[in-house]
Amino acid sequence: MTIKLVGAEDAYLRLYRRLSKDWILIEGDPDAITSLEYELYTPGTARSADLELAILPGFPPRPIMIGRKLPELRTKLKLDDDPDLWDSLFLLYLEPHGELMSIATEHLTPGVSREEYMEGFVKELLDMPPEGGEAE
Repeated sequence: MTIKLVGAEDAYLRLYRRLSKDWILIEGDPDAITSLEYELYTPGTARSADLELAILPGFPPRPIMIGRKLPELRTKLKLDDDPDLWDSLFLLYLEPHGELMSIATEHLTPGVSREEYMEGFVKELLDMPPEGGEAE
């Protein structure tokens, strides 16, 4: 694993570029995320490059995962027959429930541009001020 420290602007650009295309934010229980990682983004394989860890600024720092929207994930979420719902997916929240995993999802509102929405969403994630605004 490579660790690279970047400034807020570089972090913003990387997250924005990923989440504006075919990547999603993955949050929740670390064990549930690890389970998903081993099932779909297997460490040591080419697929492991489709899952990234980002540490968001703040105290304490907040780790998040971003992952590419894989066909296997689409099948796991039972969205093979709903391309609009799949395309609008931008967040998974995972929680363990015994041997099972609970998955909550968030989707874009129909008619909302993914790129436009992600511009504000990523700034909020990084606790960046809006254009022309000031940090608190």
